Amino acid sequence: MIKGGYRLKIAVANLANREYKVQEVEEDFAIENIGGRGWGARIIYDSFSQRIDAFDPMNRLVIASGPLSGLLVPCSGKLSISAISPATGLYGDSNVGGGFAPTLKRAGFDALIVDGVAKEPTYILIEDGWVGFKDAKHLWGKFTMDTEAALKRDEGREASIIAIGPAGENLVKIACIGSDFGRQAGRTGMGAVMGHKRLKAV
Repeated sequence: MIKGGYRLKIAVANLANREYKVQEVEEDFAIENIGGRGWGARIIYDSFSQRIDAFDPMNRLVIASGPLSGLLVPCSGKLSISAISPATGLYGDSNVGGGFAPTLKRAGFDALIVDGVAKEPTYILIEDGWVGFKDAKHLWGKFTMDTEAALKRDEGREASIIAIGPAGENLVKIACIGSDFGRQAGRTGMGAVMGHKRLKAV
């Protein structure tokens, strides 16, 4: 049940040990930190007491929808992606429109926090309140649109996907994250953060 536009749940996925937990969110947190960008900024701010490098395994990637995602409101499908930026060394966020934000919410979560670094290329699958970790070695090296096409064949045409291409894999500090066959989260190098974590797609 969506309460006031929120599920009030965050999935926290650890790539290092391939485990996840579900974190309940207080309503006050949602009210005080509005939208996916607000959630991302607050989570990153609260996570670190000192400056860290963007390619530190402790860096967290926050993928968050907003309160209007999934509702019949124009231009409400934005997804916010936040982390310490490899482009600036400071907090960074980027956003992308399309189907991922409402699909994440329908899958049971307002946000996904990705911790740690995977041993091998991995993609995360979220479905009906569950989070899984799958091998992505066969996808590594592919461009984002080819990755999306392959995952839609494997996981179903209704899947909504964010993915990185060779720039992210090679830690280019301005690498984008692609979605919906041509949309891009194009600011602050969030694709390189995914690449460092060996996270090919969600």
